Amino acid sequence: MIKEVDQILENTGMVTEYSRMYIDKQKRLLKLDIAEKSAKVGSSLITTVALALVVSFLVLFLSVTVAFSLGALWESYALGFLAVTGFYLLVTFVILVFKRNLITNPVLNAIVKNFLED
Repeated sequence: MIKEVDQILENTGMVTEYSRMYIDKQKRLLKLDIAEKSAKVGSSLITTVALALVVSFLVLFLSVTVAFSLGALWESYALGFLAVTGFYLLVTFVILVFKRNLITNPVLNAIVKNFLED
């Protein structure tokens, strides 16, 4: 009888130890998974910011070129720059009206997709 009790206690101790090891490994795996997903989101964010910076400079120089070209065509640089400014005001208005569909939803979907990817 005592031998059986000792065997049960030993088995219980082994099960407890295996359970602790399993929980520890699951915690480490979760930490690694979170770190991987955070790194992916962070690298995507850095890439997007760098690309946005390059595109911003491209748009700036293109806008100045178009403004000067329209100004030369209309013989008034002020009208050329006014036309480009009007275009950007129109684009800003469209973005503000359709902000959710153009910006918020795609950004949220991209972030969620990066986190849920295996």
